[in-house]
Amino acid sequence: MHTATICMHRIIKFFRQIHACISYDNTHTMTTAICSAGCSVTVLAIFRAQSAFLNNPFVSKMVEKGSYSSLHQSTRYPWLEMHATVVAAFSFLCTGLLRAYTSPAIVSMKAGEANVFLYNSSVLHHTHITSLIAATPPFASFLGTLLSGPVLHHLGRQKTLVFLTLPHIFGWISIGFGYTLFLVVLGRALTGFAAGFATASAQLYVSECVRAPVRGKLGFLPSMMLALGVLLGFLISVVDVNWQQLAFLMLVFPLILLLLSLSIPESPYWLLMRGKKELAWRSLCKLRGSIETDMTRLEFCDMESRTEMTLKAVVERRRNNQGICTLIKMRSIWYPALIAGGLMTLQQLSGANAIINYCSLILKEAHTGNAEMLYVGRFGWIRFSKSIKILI
Repeated sequence: MHTATICMHRIIKFFRQIHACISYDNTHTMTTAICSAGCSVTVLAIFRAQSAFLNNPFVSKMVEKGSYSSLHQSTRYPWLEMHATVVAAFSFLCTGLLRAYTSPAIVSMKAGEANVFLYNSSVLHHTHITSLIAATPPFASFLGTLLSGPVLHHLGRQKTLVFLTLPHIFGWISIGFGYTLFLVVLGRALTGFAAGFATASAQLYVSECVRAPVRGKLGFLPSMMLALGVLLGFLISVVDVNWQQLAFLMLVFPLILLLLSLSIPESPYWLLMRGKKELAWRSLCKLRGSIETDMTRLEFCDMESRTEMTLKAVVERRRNNQGICTLIKMRSIWYPALIAGGLMTLQQLSGANAIINYCSLILKEAHTGNAEMLYVGRFGWIRFSKSIKILI
């Protein structure tokens, strides 16, 4: 009876993790896990996997000692777990800097020498050029998000974080040395493409490497770093530099991210999905700050059982020839996707990104005088402070 109760507890936790996967844009894991929840054969596989997990001598011993429950109640922050989360969230800070750059850069382009070779030398109208410069990163970010799924699956989570720094670096260099509209738009597209990769990569890495008790708080760190990036971008723009010099200042942050991303381990979940059990074990030990402990061994057994369920769900889906259309028809998929999509649509329609992109231009045309930078900084601080309140 005790074993059956624990088994049901594990199954309930499994379905909660499906919800967590949806929240962190874990497209691959979300699709396979929800597909398994809808198949009766896979449900039996869940019971078998849980039974095998609980029948493991080591796991049974830990359950009797009560260490099983204490594993999920621990709220300590091993230093490398926190370090890996901050590094992944740092990619969102780079995205925030990209968003904040648009506002002062457009004002500088219109007022300085760029007005000659960007605006007067083009057949496009001034308004169209401004809109093109501002709209290129969001469009490129959309493409980057679409392509991030296959790259994350084949290249890995940590390597993808390293990879996305390259478009950021070359993009800012292209903007810094850009004396033609093509180079500026190319740089904006590269940085926007990298921001799209960061949207999925950072949150997926955090959700897979952080323990369940602290996943809620640490999982919000990327969003907080995004707001901090916008605030830092506005503060940096206060310095008396033109748009090209500002681009070189922004270049420093992707370089820092490149160095930091080389110091974090690969996601143990991804390594298990690729059949690299030994490397997955080493990665988990590093993240938990231990060489080998009972708690870490128990968590690894749990991780293996869930990975086995996911792989069986993938095989079952392929055997039944279930395509994307079949999955979309499942209420467990389209309903949360509709809610998430609706919330994101309302967020975009609120005009927040338009205010960020044109904040300096709006205040300049409103003739705010010396108070322009004060209003810009206050806007960034409000955005960042609200994100801290949500985290607390």
